[in-house]
This record gives sequence, structure tokens and C-alpha cells, in this order.
Amino acid sequence: MFRAGSVVPVVLSTIVFFGTGAAVSEAAGGEVHVGGTGEDTKSLLSFPWSVQEIAGDIGDFTHVAVAVDSHTGDVFIAYYVSGPGDLWLARTVSQNGNCGPGNTWKCEAIHTAGDVGKYCSIAVRPNPGGQAEFIIPYYDATNERLMYFKGQAYDYYVTGLGARLDSGFTDSDRTGMYTAVQYDSNGKPWIAYQNETYGDSVGTHRMIAQWVGDGSGNCGESVDFDDWNCFDLYNNGFSQSFSSTAMTVDDQGRPVVAYYDDHLKYPVLARYLGAGGNCGPGSAWRCFSIAPRPGDTDTGRHVVPFVVGNSVSAFYQNSSTGMLEKASYVYPASGNCGWSGVTLAWEWQCDTISFMDGTLTKRGVSVAADASGYPIVAYQFSDEPGPAVLGVARPVESPEVDDAGNCGPSNSWHCQIVDGGSYRTEAESVSLAVDTTGAGFIAYHEWDDYYYEHNLKLATMPGSVVFSDGFESGDTSAWSSTAP
Repeated sequence: MFRAGSVVPVVLSTIVFFGTGAAVSEAAGGEVHVGGTGEDTKSLLSFPWSVQEIAGDIGDFTHVAVAVDSHTGDVFIAYYVSGPGDLWLARTVSQNGNCGPGNTWKCEAIHTAGDVGKYCSIAVRPNPGGQAEFIIPYYDATNERLMYFKGQAYDYYVTGLGARLDSGFTDSDRTGMYTAVQYDSNGKPWIAYQNETYGDSVGTHRMIAQWVGDGSGNCGESVDFDDWNCFDLYNNGFSQSFSSTAMTVDDQGRPVVAYYDDHLKYPVLARYLGAGGNCGPGSAWRCFSIAPRPGDTDTGRHVVPFVVGNSVSAFYQNSSTGMLEKASYVYPASGNCGWSGVTLAWEWQCDTISFMDGTLTKRGVSVAADASGYPIVAYQFSDEPGPAVLGVARPVESPEVDDAGNCGPSNSWHCQIVDGGSYRTEAESVSLAVDTTGAGFIAYHEWDDYYYEHNLKLATMPGSVVFSDGFESGDTSAWSSTAP
């Protein structure tokens, strides 16, 4: 059980808005041509993404998460199958596969005791001298606690063990929902998650678990006793339904976390600084709130952070308008959203990008940087009465984008449909990762209501072909098979 130290609540300013809503720009994300047989139909804008089915007819599954080993290029997908309540892992293999095109993937259950695997996320720590390590935090719904699986993957098998991390403040807690995980620049994992507790500590707690590894922490059970330090980053003091959590790392390898506050109805971002912040233990974090534009009452669902250098932004669903939106931090404050009660100014610039769809309980937005450092946004797109499809949005200023803009402010973004068709609902859960060559991988859920099947799918965008002599990665035995 998590032996909590002092709880450090953060009080964020609120403001009541009056007036009309801001205008939104229309996005032409590409037409979906639907047929009558349930086959996949692609938009002409889907190039250069290709789509493949990793596992078909696997039962009702949710909460997909993808990660890439930047050294080997191996792809890992964690997903939760809700029928039996099991955590599964799909990964690319060179032999002994049992799923994916040509059995080039291995799909296997890695935790099956009770109802486990909800709200899973995944990160991979490359190891040029050996086998990469991966970590998957997830929710144990049977015991209402946070678990994680840390292991290594080989063609024939996976080694590792599921371990208890946090059982909450009290026995009546639910802890470990909506996880997100990243490795920092030192190769140590950070896990963001949520806890709902009652009694003296009532509230929805946005939690962080930091790996210390030496037994000096205050949480971590079973095999890693006290090897984690768990703390309450942000507690709004209200018992409420849960919402989304997402994490990235900045250019210095420090975690940046985003939460949707279901009480305030807007996002909260937190960036780890080490000192000099305004939230977290020892004020080691800087917390930002992104209050909505005047007229919008519910923004920030599915929020994900994006950081390049000193530029901090977030992508999310504006539920007041049904649109995908980007909020960018501006200094000095001169934006149109994110009112600050400290500076008495708008600290964020909120811009509409595209139509979108999405539910509260799954992940409808994911973002990663392309080879030039610009965002690639994967999201569930829906322009009623059309079907929900997988969409991708990219700024046209990225050198990686050759197409003209068709969405966003002044058509400064290019929006495209990657996968969609009649009788299919795509991307209720979506996760995006980009490797060091710029190759993109979008793992997502598909519900095929023609065949009544749930399918795990992957959309792939090729990266740059780079000749490697092995020395860049530190492994001189890793020679490229492709010469320029």
C-alpha cells in the first residue's frame, strides 16, 4: 500500500465566462467513400500511411498503447481485452510469430489473473548492448490498484513479472486508472496515474510514481518494495469521475504530464523542473491550467502534451464545439485562452484544427514529433453523419509535409483520413509513436459492425532511409543491410 506523505494540493484559479462562443474554422479532412460490403475504404489523402491488421476478431478490447525501440525498430503494442479481463502484448518478431501480416508479430497475454490491463500504457528503454526493456503500467480492477509489468521480449518468449505498485491511501481507494509512462534521460521510468479516494483525503488525485530503485521510496510492493516514490501532484478536492492522462518528455528528458480536470472542465499540464516550480513536492513541478476561451464550457478531453525546446503545447478535444484543438503557451501572455489569476492575462493561444469524435473512457488523441520536430496528431475523426475514422493532422510548415493545408487556422494544417469505411468505427482508442528515422506507428481499435468483430490495427508511415554503420547507436555489430 502506498504510504502517503504530506499531500500537496494545488489550487488553480477559475473564472466565470460570459458572452458568445468563438468562431471555429471548418476542416476538410477528406471524404470517406463507403460501400456496402464492410471492406476498408481509404481516402485519397491517406498516403503515405499504410494500414495492416495485427489481430482480428479478438473480442472487445480497449486502451491501446504503442511504443518503438529506437535502436532496433521493433514495435510494441499493449492492449486490454475486456471480455476475460486480460493484458496483452503484440510485438514484431523475426520468427515464431502468430499474428499480423505473414505472422511477423507475436501476440500473447502477459497478465490474466483477475480483471487486469485497463488504462494501460507502454514505454521502451533501448539497450544497444543487449535486449531492450519495456514497462506497461495498468489498472487491476479486481483489487482496485496500480500494477506494472516490466520485462524484456525475445522471439520465443517474454521475460518479466507483473508487480503491485500502489494500493492507494486507504482500502476504499481506486488507484491506477488512466496511466501514462515515459523513461527519462537517465533511463528511469515515470508513471502518471489517477486515484479516487474518500474520507479525509477525498478527491481525484493526479499521481506520479518515480522510480528510485534503492528502497528509499514510499511505494512499490512485492518484488520492488519501496523502489518507487509516489506523490500527489494535483488534487482538486472533489470526488468525481476519472478522465484522461498523458505524458511526454522534454528535450532534456524530463517528464511533462497532462490531465483533464473533470470538475473544472479544462486541462492541467505539469512540467518537471527539479526546483523553482509551483506544485508537487518541494515545488519541483510547474503546473499550468488551460482555462477555455470565452463561451466554451468543456474543453480538454483526451489532452496530450507536446514539448519541443521551450515551446509547450497541448492537443485535446473541445467538447463545447466538438473540435480538435491546440493550445500553445505564449510569453509574454497575449493569447485567447488560459486565463491566469496571477498575471491577469491569457497565457495560452487556442486554435481549432479539425472535427473530431471520442469518448471519455478511451484515448481519442495522440501526438508525437516528426523528424523535423513538428507535431503529428492522430485522432478519432467524425463529421456527422459520417462514420468515426482515423485521422491525422500535421502543420504544413513541417518539411515532412508536401500537401497544401486544408484545416486549422488559415489552412495552416493538413488533415487526412488514414483509415475508415462503412460499418466500421475506427480509433476509439489511438496511440502514436515515431522512431528516430521519422517512421510513424499508429495503433488503434477497430469495431467492425458488419462482421461484429473487434480488430487491433496499425497504420505505418515510412521514415527516412538512412545508411547506418552502427557507430551512431554505440553497437558496432549493428550494420545496415541497406546502402545508399
